[in-house]
Amino acid sequence: MIVGDITRFTNKGMGLAMRVLAAGLAALLALTFLNLTVLPGTALAEEADGVDAATEHLVLPAPEEPEAGSNVFVYLHLSGPALDTAKATGLEVNREGWFTVGVIALEGIAKPSEKPLNYEVDQPELEAMQSQIDTALRSINYYPGAQALSLSAAKWTSLKVCSGATDYAAAGHTWHLDGELCDQLVNFDVRYIDAEGNALAVGDVDDQGNKTDTRTILAAVGSEIAADDQIIDIEGYEYSKDLTTEKNGGESVTVAAEPLARPPFPA
Repeated sequence: MIVGDITRFTNKGMGLAMRVLAAGLAALLALTFLNLTVLPGTALAEEADGVDAATEHLVLPAPEEPEAGSNVFVYLHLSGPALDTAKATGLEVNREGWFTVGVIALEGIAKPSEKPLNYEVDQPELEAMQSQIDTALRSINYYPGAQALSLSAAKWTSLKVCSGATDYAAAGHTWHLDGELCDQLVNFDVRYIDAEGNALAVGDVDDQGNKTDTRTILAAVGSEIAADDQIIDIEGYEYSKDLTTEKNGGESVTVAAEPLARPPFPA
């Protein structure tokens, strides 16, 4: 995969207010694959509806527990500019602003059945686990549609034992990782190309029903988008970290933005 150079933001799907608040510069992440007959990379889920108590939505079976560690159900609370943008661009959140992200397998923690209901990891221990959590998030099993929201600016605030898991058919005690995101979000385009720079039609679907070479995600202004987090399954191709880094001058691209000038009021 090769990450492309910085280009302008494409505020597709945003209303006028969001275009004024969000901005004029953006980063284009072009992920390049080599034409090799090897095992494909990690697949991302297909997009679908999110969650709302008044909306019909998917309830997925709980994944099988890993032998070491435990499954952890991941949720984000969106507020402020993040919630406004998410709603304006069609992401489904519930009435309290919660967004279902998916499930990670976290090593080094007890099975939830071994802990009492409402047990919560204290903040010093949670902070010490941040690196482990970040690693697990790279292999997250996304809830359908959740991959449209970058987790790069999320702040993980709570790891606790709950009863069941919203949007999953999970009975009994379960681990929940809760986070928050309130930053300004903007559209960020991820392009998929081969080693020669040719487009790969593996991204979003256009108005004619054809897949493009670009997938658009929501990312917080000032956050860094890592190419490794945007790998998808492309048959016959393998992600090239070296080419990606070379193309972008680094392993990640910073999402930058500046407010657009307000038009003058008529005299």
